[in-house]
Amino acid sequence: MPSLEAPTYYEHSKGVEGQPYDDFFKWVDADWWADDTGNVESPFGYVVLLEVDQSLIEEYMISTGDTNFYPEQGWYVTRLMDNGLIWAHTYGTGTLAEEGARADFAEAYRAYCEWDEGQGYY
Repeated sequence: MPSLEAPTYYEHSKGVEGQPYDDFFKWVDADWWADDTGNVESPFGYVVLLEVDQSLIEEYMISTGDTNFYPEQGWYVTRLMDNGLIWAHTYGTGTLAEEGARADFAEAYRAYCEWDEGQGYY
């Protein structure tokens, strides 16, 4: 789980998606997010919980004209840092995948709040 000692460790994640996903996850806006927390300057970055479904994929393909890139459906936790880098932790589809993504997101939120309080921000 993400913590102040290991902000990049997401226990339930199946891995981090590669560079071809960057444009897709930067394109997704708050209308599609299940939840979000943090800020880009924290050790955790700006963290977003997201479910990628067929309608989101279709919207991406229509708005960008990119019909060659077809992202995987399922749950993701993304981390955007102040340098513009984004990491997309993938969890897969189904109830267990959703539970894992939500658990890692909740832990990132808890750890972010701990960091935020230590910074003197209220």
